[in-house]
Amino acid sequence: MKRLLITAVCLSLAPAAWGAQTVYVQSMEAKILASPNFNAAVVAKVKRGAALQVRKQTDDWVKVRYTGATGWLPRLLVSDTAPLNEVSLINGGDQAITHSVRRRASAVTTGGATRGLAEDERRRPSGDLIQDYAAVNKMESIDIDDEAALKFLKAGVNK
Repeated sequence: MKRLLITAVCLSLAPAAWGAQTVYVQSMEAKILASPNFNAAVVAKVKRGAALQVRKQTDDWVKVRYTGATGWLPRLLVSDTAPLNEVSLINGGDQAITHSVRRRASAVTTGGATRGLAEDERRRPSGDLIQDYAAVNKMESIDIDDEAALKFLKAGVNK
């Protein structure tokens, strides 16, 4: 019985003897801050997957130690498990493949294509190239009935 009691006490004290809890950075980069405040000074920057030793926890923040620096991280940026390796369909270091991958079109390009604009007319407006979108919206709001459209087509464009 005495032996069982000693074993139970030893097991309950074991986590403290093994050291602090470890958490892992889940974001691409995280800033360790001097205090649990987003405006605090940056103590260190850590990369995704970095193992940090927990010193203290609150509901929203975790105080950690990393390579001699101690500071605070938002709890949302860390986890008890290491991040999974990223899976990439473009693998092997072939730069030509990486650069030729199709990217998603911007809203401006998609909107311009929908309106039937040529590629050079779809560019994001800037400077003296800003289009009169109020006039475009006014034209799109005009409702032409089928009879008027047929009359226009029968009359011809250049007549």
